Amino acid sequence: MSRASVRSTVRGLPPERRRDVLAALREGRRANDPRDAPIVARLAERPARVASRWPLRVWIQPARSRDRIERAVHAVGIPFALASVAYGLWSEGGWVRRAILVWLAVTLLSIPAYVRVYRVYRNAPGALAANQDTSP
Repeated sequence: MSRASVRSTVRGLPPERRRDVLAALREGRRANDPRDAPIVARLAERPARVASRWPLRVWIQPARSRDRIERAVHAVGIPFALASVAYGLWSEGGWVRRAILVWLAVTLLSIPAYVRVYRVYRNAPGALAANQDTSP
Protein backbone atom coordinates (compact mmCIF):
# COMPACT_ATOMS: atom_id res chain seq x y z
CA MET A 1 0.00 0.00 0.00
CA SER A 2 1.66 3.23 -1.13
CA ARG A 3 1.65 6.43 0.91
CA ALA A 4 -0.59 8.16 -1.66
CA SER A 5 -3.15 5.35 -1.50
CA VAL A 6 -3.16 5.57 2.32
CA ARG A 7 -3.82 9.31 2.10
CA SER A 8 -6.65 8.81 -0.35
CA THR A 9 -8.07 6.09 1.90
CA VAL A 10 -7.98 8.49 4.87
CA ARG A 11 -9.66 11.20 2.82
CA GLY A 12 -12.39 8.74 1.82
CA LEU A 13 -13.25 7.84 5.42
CA PRO A 14 -16.27 9.37 7.14
CA PRO A 15 -15.32 12.41 9.25
CA GLU A 16 -15.57 10.64 12.62
CA ARG A 17 -13.39 7.71 11.54
CA ARG A 18 -10.91 10.13 9.94
CA ARG A 19 -10.68 12.08 13.21
CA ASP A 20 -10.15 8.86 15.11
CA VAL A 21 -7.39 7.68 12.75
CA LEU A 22 -5.50 10.96 13.05
CA ALA A 23 -6.06 11.13 16.83
CA ALA A 24 -4.73 7.57 17.21
CA LEU A 25 -1.62 8.58 15.27
CA ARG A 26 -1.16 11.78 17.29
CA GLU A 27 -1.74 10.11 20.66
CA GLY A 28 0.14 6.88 19.94
CA ARG A 29 -2.77 4.56 20.65
CA ARG A 30 -4.79 1.82 18.96
CA ALA A 31 -7.54 2.92 16.55
CA ASN A 32 -11.07 2.46 17.89
CA ASP A 33 -12.24 0.71 14.72
CA PRO A 34 -10.22 -2.45 13.90
CA ARG A 35 -10.65 -1.71 10.19
CA ASP A 36 -8.60 1.46 10.67
CA ALA A 37 -5.62 -0.22 12.38
CA PRO A 38 -3.72 -0.93 9.11
CA ILE A 39 -4.22 2.68 8.03
CA VAL A 40 -2.84 4.04 11.32
CA ALA A 41 0.07 1.59 11.18
CA ARG A 42 0.93 2.65 7.63
CA LEU A 43 0.66 6.35 8.50
CA ALA A 44 2.90 5.85 11.56
CA GLU A 45 5.72 4.04 9.73
CA ARG A 46 7.62 7.06 8.41
CA PRO A 47 7.36 9.28 11.52
CA ALA A 48 8.44 6.30 13.67
CA ARG A 49 11.44 5.71 11.42
CA VAL A 50 12.44 9.38 11.52
CA ALA A 51 11.88 9.65 15.28
CA SER A 52 14.20 6.74 15.95
CA ARG A 53 17.05 8.48 14.10
CA TRP A 54 16.59 12.02 15.44
CA PRO A 55 19.29 12.62 18.06
CA LEU A 56 17.94 15.89 19.49
CA ARG A 57 14.59 14.45 20.58
CA VAL A 58 16.12 13.26 23.87
CA TRP A 59 17.52 16.72 24.56
CA ILE A 60 14.35 18.61 23.68
CA GLN A 61 11.91 16.17 25.29
CA PRO A 62 13.39 14.54 28.40
CA ALA A 63 12.63 10.90 29.05
CA ARG A 64 9.23 10.14 30.55
CA SER A 65 10.93 8.12 33.26
CA ARG A 66 12.32 11.28 34.85
CA ASP A 67 10.36 12.85 37.66
CA ARG A 68 8.04 15.79 37.11
CA ILE A 69 10.32 18.36 38.77
CA GLU A 70 13.25 17.49 36.54
CA ARG A 71 11.04 17.72 33.43
CA ALA A 72 9.67 21.07 34.59
CA VAL A 73 13.19 22.43 35.19
CA HIS A 74 14.17 21.21 31.73
CA ALA A 75 11.08 22.77 30.13
CA VAL A 76 11.83 26.12 31.77
CA GLY A 77 15.57 25.95 31.08
CA ILE A 78 15.37 26.04 27.28
CA PRO A 79 13.15 29.16 27.07
CA PHE A 80 15.23 30.83 29.82
CA ALA A 81 18.43 30.24 27.84
CA LEU A 82 16.83 31.65 24.69
CA ALA A 83 15.49 34.65 26.60
CA SER A 84 18.87 35.38 28.15
CA VAL A 85 20.56 35.34 24.74
CA ALA A 86 17.84 37.59 23.34
CA TYR A 87 18.24 39.98 26.30
CA GLY A 88 21.98 40.13 25.74
CA LEU A 89 21.50 41.00 22.09
CA TRP A 90 18.72 43.46 22.93
CA SER A 91 21.19 45.92 24.42
CA GLU A 92 22.83 46.26 20.99
CA GLY A 93 19.86 48.32 19.81
CA GLY A 94 18.97 49.36 16.25
CA TRP A 95 18.36 46.68 13.66
CA VAL A 96 19.34 43.88 16.04
CA ARG A 97 16.47 44.80 18.35
CA ARG A 98 13.98 44.77 15.48
CA ALA A 99 15.32 41.45 14.20
CA ILE A 100 14.90 39.92 17.67
CA LEU A 101 11.32 41.18 17.88
CA VAL A 102 10.48 39.68 14.49
CA TRP A 103 12.17 36.38 15.40
CA LEU A 104 10.31 36.19 18.72
CA ALA A 105 6.97 37.00 17.09
CA VAL A 106 7.41 34.37 14.38
CA THR A 107 8.57 31.81 16.94
CA LEU A 108 5.65 32.42 19.26
CA LEU A 109 3.12 32.24 16.43
CA SER A 110 4.55 28.98 15.08
CA ILE A 111 4.89 27.08 18.38
CA PRO A 112 1.42 25.41 18.22
CA ALA A 113 2.14 23.98 14.76
CA TYR A 114 5.53 22.63 15.85
CA VAL A 115 4.03 21.07 18.97
CA ARG A 116 1.39 19.20 16.93
CA VAL A 117 3.99 17.87 14.48
CA TYR A 118 6.35 16.94 17.31
CA ARG A 119 3.57 15.00 19.07
CA VAL A 120 3.05 12.91 15.93
CA TYR A 121 6.76 12.06 15.68
CA ARG A 122 7.05 11.39 19.43
CA ASN A 123 4.00 9.10 19.58
CA ALA A 124 4.32 7.41 16.17
CA PRO A 125 6.31 4.41 17.48
CA GLY A 126 3.53 3.71 19.99
CA ALA A 127 0.84 4.01 17.33
CA LEU A 128 2.79 1.72 15.04
CA ALA A 129 3.23 -0.92 17.74
CA ALA A 130 -0.39 -0.72 18.89
CA ASN A 131 -1.87 -1.03 15.40
CA GLN A 132 0.65 -3.29 13.67
CA ASP A 133 -0.36 -6.49 15.43
CA THR A 134 -3.94 -6.15 14.16
CA SER A 135 -3.04 -5.42 10.55
CA PRO A 136 -3.37 -8.32 8.09
